[in-house]
Parts: sequence; C-alpha cells; structure tokens
Amino acid sequence: SKLAHETRKQWELSLVMDDLPSFSVLREFLENRARSLEMVPLLNTTAKTTTTTKNVFHTAFTEPEVNVATSTATKGPHCSYCNRDHKIYVCSQFSQLDSKGKLTAIKKLGACINCLSKGHILANCHSTSSCRICQRRHHTLLHENFTNQSARLNALSNKQRLNVTAHYADANRVILLATAEIMVQDYTGRWQPARALLDNGSHASFVTEACVQRLRLPRTLSSVHVTGIGSLQGGRAKGEVTLSISTRTLDTKFQVSTLILPKITNDLPTSALPTTSWPHLTDLPLADRYYSQPGPIDILIGMDEMDKFLLHGLRKGERGTPMAQNTVFGWVLSGNAANLQSPPVNISTLHSDLHLTQLIHKFWELEELPARKFLSPEESMCEKLYDDTTERASDGRYIVRLPLKKNVLIGESREAAIRALLRMERRFTANEQLRKEYTMFMDELTSMGHMEPAETTTDKLYYMPHHAVVKTTSQTTKLRVVFNASMKSTSGNSLNDALMLGPQLQQDLFSILVRFRTHRFGIIADIEKMYRQVYVAKEDTDYQRIVWRSNPADPVRDYRLLRVTYGVASASHLAVKSLHRAALNASNASKDVIEVIMSDFYMDDLLSGADTFDELALLQKNVSHALSESGFELRKWGTNSQMLRDMIPHASKQISHLLADGDQIRTLGTIWHTNNDWLSIAVSFSDLPPKLTKRTFLSDSSKVFDPLGLIAPCTIRSKIWLQKLWRSNVDWDEPVPSEIARDWLAHRRELQQLSALKLSRWLGTSKTSDSQYHIFTDASEVAYAAALYCRTQFPDGTIKVVLVAAKTRVAPLKTISLPRLELCAAHLGAKLVKQVQSNLNHTFSKLYAWTDSMITLAWLQGRWSVFVANRVAAVQDILPATHWRHVASEHNPADCASRGILPSQLLKHQLWWHGPQWLHENNSNWPISAESHTTDLELKSSKAVTLLTQTTDVWDFLTKYHSFSKLKRITAYLLRFIDNARASAGIRKTGGLSCVEIQNAEIALVKYTQFIVFKKEISNCRENKPIHTRSSLARLQPFLDANGILRVGGRIKNATLSDYVKHPLIVPKKSPLANLIAVEVHLLTLHGGPQIMQAAIQRRFWVPGIRNLVRSIYRKCIRCRRLSCQPLHQLMADLPPSRVTSTRCFLHSAVDYAGPYAVKFTHGRGAKSTKAYICSFICMSTGAMHLELAGDLSSIAFIAAFKRFTNRRGYCQHIYSDNGTNFVGAEKELRLAYERCIRDERVSSYFANAQIFWHFNPPSA
Repeated sequence: SKLAHETRKQWELSLVMDDLPSFSVLREFLENRARSLEMVPLLNTTAKTTTTTKNVFHTAFTEPEVNVATSTATKGPHCSYCNRDHKIYVCSQFSQLDSKGKLTAIKKLGACINCLSKGHILANCHSTSSCRICQRRHHTLLHENFTNQSARLNALSNKQRLNVTAHYADANRVILLATAEIMVQDYTGRWQPARALLDNGSHASFVTEACVQRLRLPRTLSSVHVTGIGSLQGGRAKGEVTLSISTRTLDTKFQVSTLILPKITNDLPTSALPTTSWPHLTDLPLADRYYSQPGPIDILIGMDEMDKFLLHGLRKGERGTPMAQNTVFGWVLSGNAANLQSPPVNISTLHSDLHLTQLIHKFWELEELPARKFLSPEESMCEKLYDDTTERASDGRYIVRLPLKKNVLIGESREAAIRALLRMERRFTANEQLRKEYTMFMDELTSMGHMEPAETTTDKLYYMPHHAVVKTTSQTTKLRVVFNASMKSTSGNSLNDALMLGPQLQQDLFSILVRFRTHRFGIIADIEKMYRQVYVAKEDTDYQRIVWRSNPADPVRDYRLLRVTYGVASASHLAVKSLHRAALNASNASKDVIEVIMSDFYMDDLLSGADTFDELALLQKNVSHALSESGFELRKWGTNSQMLRDMIPHASKQISHLLADGDQIRTLGTIWHTNNDWLSIAVSFSDLPPKLTKRTFLSDSSKVFDPLGLIAPCTIRSKIWLQKLWRSNVDWDEPVPSEIARDWLAHRRELQQLSALKLSRWLGTSKTSDSQYHIFTDASEVAYAAALYCRTQFPDGTIKVVLVAAKTRVAPLKTISLPRLELCAAHLGAKLVKQVQSNLNHTFSKLYAWTDSMITLAWLQGRWSVFVANRVAAVQDILPATHWRHVASEHNPADCASRGILPSQLLKHQLWWHGPQWLHENNSNWPISAESHTTDLELKSSKAVTLLTQTTDVWDFLTKYHSFSKLKRITAYLLRFIDNARASAGIRKTGGLSCVEIQNAEIALVKYTQFIVFKKEISNCRENKPIHTRSSLARLQPFLDANGILRVGGRIKNATLSDYVKHPLIVPKKSPLANLIAVEVHLLTLHGGPQIMQAAIQRRFWVPGIRNLVRSIYRKCIRCRRLSCQPLHQLMADLPPSRVTSTRCFLHSAVDYAGPYAVKFTHGRGAKSTKAYICSFICMSTGAMHLELAGDLSSIAFIAAFKRFTNRRGYCQHIYSDNGTNFVGAEKELRLAYERCIRDERVSSYFANAQIFWHFNPPSA
C-alpha cells in the first residue's frame, strides 16, 4: 500500500461491512481524509501554543527562526511558496509543478527537502517523518527526484537479501496455507513421501535437516544467514541440496535447489479442523489429502521454483471459505478455513544474506597482492581443449568450441526462456524507448550475422533468457542485452554448470595500472565488441539458443547465437585466449607488440604506452594491425600526446571512435586527465539512509575503489571501524554504535572531497633517467602499512618523487606487540616491492627500505623465535638487511596510512604524496641509521632445553588385562604383598588365594574406579550433602557402605535378600572395569544375549546405561555375530511360460499323489478298509484342481485315473510331474500306446493333435 500508516489505520476503521469495498468508497474516504489533513496543522498549532512557548528559551540560542514561528503560531500555517495561509505541501500552485520543478523551488526557498520548512537543512532536520514510498529522508512530493538514487542505494541490499516467507493468521481464525503431498527421491533412487508448503512470498526454497538426513542426499556447503521478522535471529542455513521431487503418482519429475534449515515452520495447520465440505471444492483432487490435520512441513517451495508447479485454474467460494489453486500436485487450498479459536499463530518471515560473503571479499581483495597461481586439472583440460579444437575462419577470426564438462545433463529450458521474454515484453509496454533500443540491438545481431534463426531441433541445446542492462555512463553503448546462461533447466543444471571456466589469463588490475604509470606517453583503447569477434563452432551454437520476437503479436521464434556470448561462463576465457592467440599468430608482429597484447589488456581495455612519440605511434599502428588480422578492431583511443591525437584520424581511417579532445577518461576505476596527465579517483555516495547499519556501512565503504592504494590513509579508517563493528557483534541490520556512526558520517562527508585529487600518472621513469625506489613501512596499534615511492633524477638534475602504490592491513583481532606489527609492516612492504618490480619494464638502479622501528632493524640482522624468524626470512629474501635504513616517525609517510587521517587532511598532505622533503635532495642529506638497536622486547633464544615427560593414564592398571578374573587375582596378590610387608614373618599369608582375598580385591577395584569418576558424589555422601541434580547418580539415592563404596539405595532395605541384590555396587559405565565385568559375564553365561547378561550383572553391580554396554559387548563378540547371522535366501527363478500364459483349462497340468487314505467300498458291519491314493491334477494356468482315486501306485492304476481325467476335462498337451516310478512307467506306456496308435492310419490323424508331452521335474527338486 502507498498510503501512510495512520491513513491505512483510519481506512481499516472506516470499514464496517464484510464485503470488499468499491473504488468509489475508497475515493470518498481519501477526499475526506485530505480535507481533514489540511485542517490538522491549524488546529494543532493553535492548541500547542503554550507548549511551543516553553521551548523558546532553549531554541533561541541555536535556531533564532523558531521564535518567529512561535509568535505567528496563532495566525495559522503559512505557505512559503505562495504566501497564503496553508502549508506548502497542500498548496495548489506548488502541487501543479512537476517533480523537478518542486525540487528547484525548495532549493530556491532554502527549505528542507524532508519537512519542506524554511530555516534549516536536511542535516539539521528534527522531523521524524520520511518519504511514505521509500521511507528515506525526503518529502513524499519529491520522491521522483530521488528514485534513481534510491535504486542505486538499495541495489546492494536487494542483492544481499532474499525474502523467504511470510505467514500470518488472525488469532480467532484458522488460516490454511498451500500444502501438498509430494514424493522425494533418496540417495538410492527410491521415492519417499514428504509434505511441502508452496509459498509465493518466498524468494528461496528450503528443506529441513531431518528430511535431508532421512534422504541421505549429498549437500554442498553454504553460508546463508537467516533472519526473522523484526530482525530476529533465525540461524544459518546448514548447506544446499538439490532435490528430485515428483507427484504422488510419480508421473512428473522436477529438480529443486533448496537451502537446509533445522526447521521451517511449526505444524500446519495450527490446529485440527472439522471435516467440512465446501461446495466449490467437492469435485477437486486435493494436493494434500490431510490438509485438516496438523503435520510437519519438510519442504518449502519458494518463488524461485514456483513456476514449475503452478497450472491454470483458480476456484474461489463464498467469503470466509478457502480458495483452491491448481498445481501439478493437485489443487492446493489456502485462505480462511474456520471461525474458531486457535492456538497462538505462527508468523515466520525470513530473509537470507546470500551475497554478503562476496561483498566482504570484494571489499578486502583490493588490499591483497596478487599471488602466483597454478592451473587446476580442469583448467589444464580447458587449455588443452582450446589448443586442440580451435580453428581459424576465412576472415581471420577464431572458431572455438565450448569447453563442456563430461556427464552433465542439461534438461529442457525453452519454457523458462519464453517466460522471461514475456516479462521483458511487459517492461516494453511501460517503456517505449527501451523497446526500440532493445529491438534495435537484436536486429543488429541478425544484420551483423551474429545471430540466425534456428529451425531444426536437436537433443543438445539450451535456451538462454535475456534482459536489458542500461549503463548511462557508457560512451558508446547505453543499452546492452545480457544473456543468462545460469538459468537452471529441468535437470537442475544450467549451461554454465556444464562449462569449464578455464584459467584467468589476463593480468591483474594492480599490475596493469602500475605498468601504465611507467610510460611517459600513455595510450588507452578498447576492442569493439570483443566477445562477438570470436566464432563458436557450429556444433555448439545450439547451446546458445534464445527466443525472440520484435512484435508481441508475432509467434515466438528460436534463434541461435553464433559468436562468443557474454553471460556464458567460459566466454571470458575464450575471448582472452583468442586475443592472445591473435598476438602470437599475427604476421610481422614484434616482440614488443606481442608483449603489449599479452600483458597490457584487461579484458577488452588496453592500457599501455611508450617513452617517445615515435615509439608510441609505432605501437599504436602495430597493435591495431596485429589485432585487426583476427577481427579485433580497437576504438575509443585516448592518449596524453596531442601529436598522436591529431595524427590518428589521418593515418588510420578505420578508427571511428576517437576521443581527440576529451580531457577526462574513465578507465579501470580511475579517471585519467589526458591534457595534464593526471590521475584522480571518483568518489560519490548516494543519499544517506535514515538508519546507519553495518550493512549500509559496508556498502558505502565498498564504493571507494582504489586498487593502487593512493588514498590508503582514508580507506584504512573504514577498515578499522569495520573491525570494531565485528568485535562489537553488531548484526547486519542493527544500528552501529553512536561513536562509530558520528565519526563515519564526518568521514563520509569529507570523502567526496577526494574527487578533487590530482596525482601525476607518469612516475618519471625512462631509459635516460635514474630511478630509485623507496619503500616506507610503519605500524600502529590498529593497523600497519607500506608505501612505495619512485624517485627519479633527470639529466638536468631535477628530482621527481611520486607515490607508486600503498597497501594497508588492520591489526589482527588477537593482540600482537607493536614491534611485531612493525615487522609485519616490513613484510608487507617487501611483498609490495616484489609485486611492483615484477611488472616494471626496467630494473631498479637502487632500492631503499625505511622503517622507524629500531627493533625491526635489529631483527633483520639476527636469529629469532619462530614468529620473528619466519617473517625476517621472507623480508630478507626480497630486501636484504643492507637495504634497510631508519627514518624518524615524523618523516615516515607510512605513518599516516597506519593510523588514518581525514580526507581533507590527505589532500594537503605533501609527505604522503611526495615523500619526505630530504628525498628531493642529494643523498648526502638523507638520515643516517643509528648503530644501537633495542631488542629487549623480543629476546634471542640462546639455549635449547629438552624435557621428556611421561604421564600415566589413571586407567592404565585396569586396561593392562583383558579378564576380570585375572585382574581380581592379580589385585589380590598385590594386596597380600602389602599386608605381608606390614605383618611379621610368623603371620604372613602364603599359598593359594582365598575367597575373601578375591572379594576384597573386587571391592578395591570398584572403590578405585568410583574414586576417579564419582569423586564429588563420594565427598557429598561423606558430608551428608545431597547429590547434585545434574549428577548421573541423583536418581539412584546412593550411599556409602562400611567400606566407603557407593551403593544403590532404595526401599527394599528390609528384604530378605543379599546385600548385593538389595544394594548393588555402582560401577561407572565408561570405565574399563565395567567393560571387563560385561565380558566376564558374557563368557560365564556361555555367550548369553543382552538380556541374560544384564540380569547376571545386576545381581552384584549397577552400571548406569547398562543396556548399551551389554549390547556393545554382544555385537563385538565374533562367535555371537557368526551364530546370529541370518541365512541368505536366494531369489526364486522366473515362473515358466505355462504358469503365466492364458490357455484352456488343464491344457498344461501338473500331477501328483496324496495319501494313502483308508477307503471303504461298502457300508455296514464287516466292511473292510483298503489303502487308496488321491491323484490330483492341477491346471498350471488357472490353478483349478481335479481329483481322481487310484487303488495303488502302479502305472496301470495311474493310466486308468488319467483316462478318467481326460474323459472329464479333455486332453492335456503338457503334463508335469516328479520322477515317481508310476509316472515314469505311465509315460512309457503312453508313449508305446501312442506309437502303436500312430501306426494305424485311421487313428494317426485323430491322435496327432492329442499328443501329450510329459515333463519331469529335476530329481530331488
């Protein structure tokens, strides 16, 4: 809603009917509300005259204008624009102005842009009101002037925050949320049921930790911070996992990327619902059959995946009943379900900070010096693939293959691409200019041959969505169409997922800028449409398909992009690699030209130069010619040589984009003033947000781009404050401490003054000049820094000193002594020198290193402890001790970088920009290092002392033996030895051990074990104190017996049982003694199971948690494991065809005998019973059974029974039986009878169709 909070409240109070209000009702309310607001200032001012007068004495010393306002308060409001009696925001003349006109009028009046009152500015505005649209500090009437600025300010936050879900329900009603029963595939490929919540208020999808563990799916690490409504902490996601989900019928399969949370929400619905049938939902197949019963939610599907599941169809009933939305899972219900009392409702609003890690990395990476990188196996494979497959077209351009990974499946993506096109067309309807430029861009792709229609279909293809990116600062292309190859297909993979990235081939930004400053004459250019100058092999162009139509009325057509496309993961590697290949294959290219192309390009931007004009002109000509052979055309030339600017249009007509007269050129984050050959830094901030949080603090700090560290004394202050915020544990959206906020706001206001900074680009180095490099290092309690200066002496004797680069570090969170920080600064300076030296096209004539720490100088010449020795070795490897000198702190330019200074101070800080004054003089005036160095703060290690200690485990005695009986006997002998040592020779014990001695040994072992584990409990029992409730013995009511041993208490003290049964000895579960007792009992019970072991142990001992102990011993017993194994059951073979083929009944029959049975042939007295057998015939196909009586087991009896069977059921074609002698004989008789019959011509034709095949089962089967 765009209404103010109070107005929305009044609107809700004005509604007295249950029906939805019409637009006329809303309009009438707004008109009445507007009239009342016009009268509110007059009534409030009159009523509060007395109150306002009380503040006159206080405000008279700060804002004299308030006195005037107080004295005229009784006269009503005054409009400063038309001088009438009303407020300016209700002035009709002021309202008729457009947005820019209103802002101009406010500025002319000198009024505040927030409250529109005169007499103060925004910084001094005490009004608590803000814009009702964006909640920022400006008036709502002026919002359109700040829309673009607000968008830029909030762009970072929008990237960092994903709203996850918002659930709300009235406390007096039950609200149904859209839930569905789904199937999820586990790690074995089996489908398991789960319950999902479809949430259209969520940007991300989630799954519970319990569900992931149940499915046992592999996860990837992820650092996602989840925060609830009101900035309540919700924890962090435990990773990411890709789920394969389907409907209950498993007819459709989807891939969903989810974040893992311990819990998504409470059970839904919040309470059980009565079984109600709503008329408009009776015929619908519901997605959740148990929607009325509270149940856990396993998966939350957000809007990132919602488009896969929604179908056309929406059913709405009467007011107060739920509505139904059609999905692939069925119809999901949502809305009002019942007007009944329900428990407290669950409200969940989550958002995740997905890009904070990248933002922080970007903030710190500029301070990191580039490190040497080695190719990974994938990068080496990508390089080899390029070398083996790249070809050259007839026009000289390169044809490259996409570096596809193996075994990465790309699913269907055309539908998602069409949806993206439809969203883009909706933007076109609101912005006609965007539509024209977008269409022009796509037409350009077709006319230039960079895109062609794709009519054929193939299995190997991928559709990329595309959208517009407008860059207003671009000199050539304001609008660029960006293709998104990261969109997931139905398989869960995108094209970028299937591509190898390749190694980073280009030089780092720091090296290119340093090398650019060494040339007297600089030159810059960029390659026109660099990516699109490289062909993609025809076999891979279908992976770069798009959908497009210039007119929404036309059908959507398929196209394929024929060139390397930005947005594809491997595009950067393919383009840069082709650029390097163009340099190596260029005809007549000199070594210098190849070196420039290989080293001085940052993507498509060239930053290079030469020492003379002739060398510069030749370089420009040769580089252009070398690259044009491969289709790379250079444009947008810029140089500080006026002669070359005048010469290029005449010497090279194909260059159409020449910045001949432009003074300021933006390149690689810096501004180059070509006329004066100066460098400056662009520093600009958007409007200050109403609340300064750690998020906005990091956002503003990251906007200062300074790759060379030229303004390091200012940026280090931001880092120090950010470290303080980390120490204070301030959350991302909490206000920062007032002290830091005050200092940062003052610092922020002054940072924009750095736009006026002008520093010489050229260091003064050349082949004819003598250049020296001086590195200064320093440290403070909060940071340490290093600054490198180039001192050049020209042939005429003049000296030029210029700051080359600087690096800073904040001190570690762990406190480190200041001398050690000074050594860290020296180490940082050595690394800075090494990096700069490796990028210069000339060597240092001399190199000097300066520090104001005498201790550091001493450490560089000695042998020290590990911390110092490691860093001293690293420093000496680059800067030997002979290079180091001492400089006073007041002459050390790195001092301001280690402490930080205000931007206004930095602009006039000559020591920082040009080094100490004596550096501009002859070296005879330089400081001379003192000989004495104080080293007391880090003493040398003069002696080596070795101390060998051996500790004995408290359980060492108990773990030496593996038998409880043996341990008791050994302990008994030890106790006897102690007793004999104390007793006289006449009463000493000898011979075998007695039962009492073994029992005493057992008591001693238990007492020793209890003393180690239950020392506090024993002390409490001795002092008659209660056992602590957290103790594991609290429920056992333990007590000490006469021997000082803990026993289990209880209420059976008077029972006629032994003391061990009534009060068993307590033995700790995790002690070796408990394990020995369990093993002993297991053997005594003849490898008894856990139950009998537990019963036997508890006759004498009480072991807390004994069930786990006995189970563990039982599982570790090899004999028990072997005997308890279950025999394997082999899978039965497939049923024979006769069992599964539909045929006439008894065509395939099985026969067998049952019996014998006693059979009487007559009734009455004297009837004798004889043995008989039942011959059973079973149909193999239908299972029908026919029974015949056989007098005996002879073949004759069986043939008779068989004849009766065939006469009744018809002939069989196949008979199956075992190898009984009667069956074998019958088979022989039938075969002989058949042979006799078949000889007779009259019956041969009759029995030909009635031939019976007999099948015997394998013997003993």
